[in-house]
Amino acid sequence: MRLTVCDVAGRRVRELIDGPLAAGEQVVPWDGRADDGTRVRPGTYFAVLREGERTVTRALVLLGAGP
Repeated sequence: MRLTVCDVAGRRVRELIDGPLAAGEQVVPWDGRADDGTRVRPGTYFAVLREGERTVTRALVLLGAGP
């Protein structure tokens, strides 16, 4: 299972999951930071979940900086 946050150009911003997960509902928080730890700008991003041949994409809107 791989869960990636991408920008509108399709570039990877943050890798949230890369490996197996337990069965059932999962909650995966994103703190609005890129892989290098810097805060990303407010805007539209995409959560891309890949499992085998299946890919599911959902839009995310980051409104402002968090804590």
